Amino acid sequence: MRFFHLRRRFWMNRYLSGLLTEKQNAEFERHLALCPDCQARVKQQKELEVTLRGFGQLTQPSVEKVDEAVTAIMAQIKQPERVKEAVKHSKPLWTEWFDFSRPMVLGPALAGILLVIVASWMVLRPASLSPVKIARLVGDSLEVQSSGESGQHTLNRGGKLKAGDQIKTGPGTRLALLLGNSGEIWLEQNSKLKVLPGTGNALELESGKLWVVLDKKQPRPFRVKTPSGIVTALGTEFVIQILPDDKMMVACMRHSVAVKNDKGSVVVPSGQKTYTSSQAAPHSPMPLSGFEDWRKAIDLYGQMSPEELHKLGNEYMKKGSDSWNQQKYNESWNYYGLVAYLYPKTSRAYRGMGYSSLGNGTYDKAVNEFENAYFSDSGDIDTLFMLSYSLIEIKNYTRAYQISKNLRELKQDSPSSWILLGLSDLGQNNINDAKKSFIHAVNLNKPINNRMKDHLHAGLAEIARVQKNYELVEKELSAINFEKTQEGYPFVVAARYYQDTGKPRSEMKAWQGYLVRRPDAGFSEEARERIRTIKKEMDQGI
Repeated sequence: MRFFHLRRRFWMNRYLSGLLTEKQNAEFERHLALCPDCQARVKQQKELEVTLRGFGQLTQPSVEKVDEAVTAIMAQIKQPERVKEAVKHSKPLWTEWFDFSRPMVLGPALAGILLVIVASWMVLRPASLSPVKIARLVGDSLEVQSSGESGQHTLNRGGKLKAGDQIKTGPGTRLALLLGNSGEIWLEQNSKLKVLPGTGNALELESGKLWVVLDKKQPRPFRVKTPSGIVTALGTEFVIQILPDDKMMVACMRHSVAVKNDKGSVVVPSGQKTYTSSQAAPHSPMPLSGFEDWRKAIDLYGQMSPEELHKLGNEYMKKGSDSWNQQKYNESWNYYGLVAYLYPKTSRAYRGMGYSSLGNGTYDKAVNEFENAYFSDSGDIDTLFMLSYSLIEIKNYTRAYQISKNLRELKQDSPSSWILLGLSDLGQNNINDAKKSFIHAVNLNKPINNRMKDHLHAGLAEIARVQKNYELVEKELSAINFEKTQEGYPFVVAARYYQDTGKPRSEMKAWQGYLVRRPDAGFSEEARERIRTIKKEMDQGI
């Protein structure tokens, strides 16, 4: 029993927390029956837990009731009887309750109730909404919708936003907002932001991109609600970008930031980023490439004139082009991204980012960048072509059709515009319309680049396959050099033809050819599933 006297507090806390084994519990209770001192301690803590449970039953306490609860707890701790009892021991009783050098000093109920009460007090305490006002406006496409009012109105520099206001930036327009006295928020072009009412320091980013730079003295918590989750500032600087197809990117520049949704949560440290969506937990943090260049661009932006920014943008544009030619696609994307940040009105920067994304095989990202380029200049032929092409790669045929139609209206004599239109129709099972577009492209009697020529033969082969004209399928596929082509769609058509004609090994080879060229595009999951199925059937001798 001397063992218990030496480590009495340790064993008592584990006993009250229910952490002892059955044998240890029985042995301690034998000691307890012979020790009035320990009996008194156990009784006191159990009485206190009963008192605290009463306060813990408040589901949504008001601020006043939480204050009353805290006062009552403190009064309970400071009762004269407890002070007298504490004097009997080598240490005051409160040091045993709050001794952080050992785990589980408080029982689970006691610790949980205290946490609930303190957290409730923090949540329910009145939050001071930091004033939000416009500090700088680049561009002239800005709409402001005030809470409870119909229609939009303009807001000039120095104008204040109030809870419930919604702001929207158009192409080529960037907006700097001051949060309080020192926090700064940059809302990028084609973005929509709302100041949430009654929630203290909270905003809602519905679309676009937001750059947040907070002062250390900025009231916390500071949160940004998005369709994919909630971003909470743990540090001072981070970026949020809403991507296509319900995706979101969060990058941290300084300190850290927390990203949370119904599927999970993650803390992103400085110099890293994460991706998430409403249907998936945030991805583990990954390095943010070109961090120092971005840091330099941010620092320079507020100090340079528009002419100086344009000059610096041209320098970065050249570096981006050089990196792309060397197939350093991550590096080129970073340089083009700097241009887009420094000089947001140019579509060339976003187009460069789109090409870099295609080089990396990230077609979702490419679509996002080409869309930005399209918003900046909807009449640029190259942008329209690459946006339509990328949309087809991810099987977004409806949007691809709209863009292809715009391209065709601008370039009636371009075979590529008609081929893209045909592929968009084919993806939507509009077989007759697709066939007309392909035939029109051929009848133009104009040169067709190799990329579009392979898609033309693949599209005609797919139409023939649907119509079960396998002789024509073979003729069209034979016009494609499968060894040299870098396109993925011809392999999809070939795989489906081999599946129809019962040639599993050839089908599997075709799907593998697609995955080599398109490991993460529209048909990649279908390709992997068919390869698994074919291998399983071969193993079973089917």
